[in-house]
Amino acid sequence: MAYHSMSPLVRRWLAGVLAAQLGLGPLATPAYAALTPLADEPLAVRNSAKPNIILTVDDSTSMLFDFLPDYVVSAYCRGGTGAMTAPCGNVGAANDFTLVGGGKYFSPGYTYQQYTYPYANFTGTYDAAGPGAGCFPGSPPTCSQAVDPGALPGIAIYPAGPQPSWPHAGNPYEYWLMWPAPAHNAGLNALYYNPRLTYDPPVDSAGATYPHMDAGSTSNWTQVPADPWASTIINVDLTATVTDGLWCNSDWSLGSATDRTQCRYNSTPSSARWSPSDSM
Repeated sequence: MAYHSMSPLVRRWLAGVLAAQLGLGPLATPAYAALTPLADEPLAVRNSAKPNIILTVDDSTSMLFDFLPDYVVSAYCRGGTGAMTAPCGNVGAANDFTLVGGGKYFSPGYTYQQYTYPYANFTGTYDAAGPGAGCFPGSPPTCSQAVDPGALPGIAIYPAGPQPSWPHAGNPYEYWLMWPAPAHNAGLNALYYNPRLTYDPPVDSAGATYPHMDAGSTSNWTQVPADPWASTIINVDLTATVTDGLWCNSDWSLGSATDRTQCRYNSTPSSARWSPSDSM
């Protein structure tokens, strides 16, 4: 192995250079990021910071939905076989195919319940909600409002639709979709009425609370604003008869509607007496 010798003079010069670098290194200016200027006056006097908060106001149709989150209208309702495989509502629609010879249907998202609820009764802007409503593919597409089941006992099958291609025509009317459904429960649907909560009146723009309805006056309950902030106030009668949902402990309760051990109304004990025509 060959070795190359270094003269003593070169070794001393190199050692001196290294020693100088070690000694002067801490005095050198490192490369830091640019300095951040600090405010020289209180922020309350003048805030020169650039804004980093965005306020978004959403007035889209989805703000009218009566369910939250979106998945609660998925396949959680009973279908024609009794299994929980049917949708519980409509995710909304703004379809207009009249230019191609089809129909149109416009509605916010809603959970299936009584015919025309929740929007058509309160405003004429939207189409009737409920079973049969929506637009369906085809050439041209077929659209339909909800179909009125009529007075008890109601229709058995869907009538002929707006067009021959309407897929519901001649099929059994889907009463099982109307009421009740898991989406009509605050445990699944965050926007649904929760009896464990106390709902206070909202406040106005000045922070003042709107007055309570007078529970001692029946006449007031017949004229309740459906939407107190609407441009045109429409009142509803809360004393009118409505269909009350019947809950059963089986996916298939056909023939057992009067069996109190299997089916009952909300908040009623198993000993409560009632008939299928009862309402509240």
